[in-house]
Amino acid sequence: MTGPTLTIEDIDRLTERFARSARRLETRRAYEVEAEAPALEAFARGDRTPLTDYPYYRPWFERIRAVTAAGGLVQRIRILDEPPTPYQEWEIWIAPCAVEAGENIRYLTRDHARPLGVPTDHDWWLLDDTRLVVLDFDDNDRPQGGHVLTDPPTIRTHRTWWDLASRHATTTPT
Repeated sequence: MTGPTLTIEDIDRLTERFARSARRLETRRAYEVEAEAPALEAFARGDRTPLTDYPYYRPWFERIRAVTAAGGLVQRIRILDEPPTPYQEWEIWIAPCAVEAGENIRYLTRDHARPLGVPTDHDWWLLDDTRLVVLDFDDNDRPQGGHVLTDPPTIRTHRTWWDLASRHATTTPT
């Protein structure tokens, strides 16, 4: 896939600018995001402080509330391992905060996704069904930016994958 290289900041700005829908397919077993470290480390210690108590997450939850109150959709499908990795366990635990803000989060196991033809090897955002933001990561799961694609065949392929994953995903991880 090609397209202009985006920084992480560019991607953050793009995912804040959608009118009707933002759909995210998460396929990685872990994400090394420095700003998430305090909440993730607390969870690993058994601390169950709500995610809403961490300032890093507040703008995203506010954005979800605003978009969904205006009739927009924010959806996410997480591809999970069986059993879930420690990071995926944390994602499962934090999901109610995003759901309460209006995000629709569902789960599909990796072993179920593969035979369906749903990709399990790259993450992306599909914004308003017109822009695809393909995310890049290094070998240590750190976000490295990504690319935006708008060509109709690529958008259709990713929308087909989304629809397929959506038909088989569940609202609970088990």
